[in-house]
Amino acid sequence: MHRKQILELQTSVGITITELEDIKEKIIDLYKGLIRDYKSNLPAVDVHVMRQGPVLTQEQKIELCKAVTGEEIYKGLCDIGEDKAPGVDGYNACFYKKAWGAIKEDIIQAVQQFFQSGKLLKSFNCTTVTLIPKVTNQIIVKEYMPIACCTVVYKLTTKVLGARMQDVMASVISQAQSGFIPSRKIADNTFLAKELVKECVHAVNYSILVHGEPAPPFDAKKGLRQGDPKSPYLFAIAMEYLSRLLGGLRSNKGFKYHPKCSKLGVTYMCFADDLLLFARGDLSYIKALYQCFMVFSGTFGLQENMSKSCVYFGGVASVDRQNKLQQLGFSEGELPFKYLGIPLTTGKLSLVQWIPLIEKIVARITSWIVLKHIDAYCRSYVWSGANAITKKALVVWDRVSLPKTGGGLKLIDIYLQNKVVLIKTCWDLANKQDKLWIRWIHAFYVKGKEFFHALVQKHALWMVRKLFEMRDTLQQIQIQPVTSHSIIKQIYLQLLGDRPKIPWKCLVFHNSTRPKAQFTMWLQIQGRLLTADRLNSWGIDVDLTYVLCGTQQESTDHLYIQRTFFLASMAQDHNVDKAVSL
Repeated sequence: MHRKQILELQTSVGITITELEDIKEKIIDLYKGLIRDYKSNLPAVDVHVMRQGPVLTQEQKIELCKAVTGEEIYKGLCDIGEDKAPGVDGYNACFYKKAWGAIKEDIIQAVQQFFQSGKLLKSFNCTTVTLIPKVTNQIIVKEYMPIACCTVVYKLTTKVLGARMQDVMASVISQAQSGFIPSRKIADNTFLAKELVKECVHAVNYSILVHGEPAPPFDAKKGLRQGDPKSPYLFAIAMEYLSRLLGGLRSNKGFKYHPKCSKLGVTYMCFADDLLLFARGDLSYIKALYQCFMVFSGTFGLQENMSKSCVYFGGVASVDRQNKLQQLGFSEGELPFKYLGIPLTTGKLSLVQWIPLIEKIVARITSWIVLKHIDAYCRSYVWSGANAITKKALVVWDRVSLPKTGGGLKLIDIYLQNKVVLIKTCWDLANKQDKLWIRWIHAFYVKGKEFFHALVQKHALWMVRKLFEMRDTLQQIQIQPVTSHSIIKQIYLQLLGDRPKIPWKCLVFHNSTRPKAQFTMWLQIQGRLLTADRLNSWGIDVDLTYVLCGTQQESTDHLYIQRTFFLASMAQDHNVDKAVSL
């Protein structure tokens, strides 16, 4: 299979198609079915359920509804990476930033016009979709990942919406889930806000790219766009309906929590579309939990993927398990299982269980024992450029990972970084109560005692034991919550210790030369350049003559001192007024 072209596809009935027009038609038909077809008779969200939780304050409503400024729009532009793919117009964020002085007034007016009228031009709201292979030998359309490429003007409107939504989301969204016209009434502007979001979602049209050529666009009736700044917040709002449905189980006398969840009333955890539901193992309790999900599913049209969904039992007899599985229609899962890409188990993961994640890290490079393997791959890539472990190294890694002010390259020391993160997490446990996992650890392990003196039970999770082991180290570190440095950086710098600053940092790194040239100069300062005289000292048979002059021995002194002086002298003799750079 060609990675940049779709040369063949297989239909649902097993027929292989190879003609370009047939491939285009197959792809477009699939996405039209996914994006355009929708049920018009879905049940409405139960308002009474949504009111059983926190709502926006009057101050938050006013903040959401204030007029959009040019500063907000420009900040949104600065937040868009210059390497992000352009939209259908072919212009990316880099162009807008470079030309901002000339186009600023027009862009600000276009974005503000959307917030004033509630309408967005179709040319701005047209999204191209690029298909990226998810597997090596892709043969069906679903084995390609659709990547939406929006126009920069559209991204600016959603950046403003997303930034304002971000400021209030934490106050209304459950912890189990990881404005507009001035001088109008709040109620009027709230209604308009709904219309603006609807305009962004429902007025969009898509054009599928096949072999780099855009197909005719078609309108969308449902779905959120990947990469749209406001999509995560809209999804979180939708998932909050499930959260409040499950929250209603607290008053249901026919429901009992999972034994480890009763103290905090936890029924679920959610990260994006990865969902974990918890209940006691009796069938009636499981059904009560599942019924809440089915109400949510029917309202939003989101369905479980039966091939990826499992039931995990603990302390339930085998006969009872089979009975429950038959009634629910799910298969039984076994520990460890993956959640957010990490295998979940009660004990310390073995190297074998970490291997899939290590392989993913190694694959991305070409774009304690586990840390050792990852660290070995990172070191090897620096010196060889390959994703295979090698012992070749010109400079010891401890020096490479030092900050640039200390003479290093500021590459991550995985061991040190891992310890920093553990200490920061330990600090969170000692100083915060705003996260569900923190309250859970305090409820089951700290149990009202002073954190630094609480005993760690032998049956505690391995991860919990590692965090508690960091308490002594944490007490030796001075952390200032209000400072220009983040807590992570404060911990890192203190663990690193005081080191003398080198005088040549600006000479090597603060210039416009290529990274490769900076790296070569850094190696020269370390005395580790692979010059001919150095190779010869290792017993390697090489020609010692410097190829450019043909008279002197190749050494670092000749390359960077004698040769530089000679060229500078020649330039002066010939009245060359340009600086010589090597």
